[in-house]
Amino acid sequence: MPRRLDPEMDKKKSILPAEKPKPLTDEMRKLISKERDAELREEVEIAMDARLAREAEAARKEELEQEFLREKQPDRAYRKIYVDLPPEAPYILINGTRCFYPNTEYEVDKALYDTLNEIMWRSWQNEAQRLDDKTANQYRRKLNTVLSGGELSERHSG
Repeated sequence: MPRRLDPEMDKKKSILPAEKPKPLTDEMRKLISKERDAELREEVEIAMDARLAREAEAARKEELEQEFLREKQPDRAYRKIYVDLPPEAPYILINGTRCFYPNTEYEVDKALYDTLNEIMWRSWQNEAQRLDDKTANQYRRKLNTVLSGGELSERHSG
């Protein structure tokens, strides 16, 4: 499951991207002195270093949380799952909101992991039945149909 590296993004009110700044023209560049340009560059480097550090800390914190969950509460820990569906199934839709596409790996909690595994298994079983594959009938007993006296009777072979 994709996660944001910057948890601050979740706290912002608007989900729309900030307005893109206007491109810097040559005339505008001339208005900025070389000293001020160097100061701006240094400010940006400091801000970007701080932002990258926050993102790295958030990622590490999430990593540590997952380690803790795996050790202390294994049912809540995330697991990786590769969604493998038959050709007739374009995706798996959970609760009408979460879409899982085939040939993609996701990281999900145990409950969703079990649900996706069940859906994939049933999808392949349905595909096997649809194609009249031998595995679709492997648990059915064969019926020996016998005509006797004009009636059709079925005897199970056992």
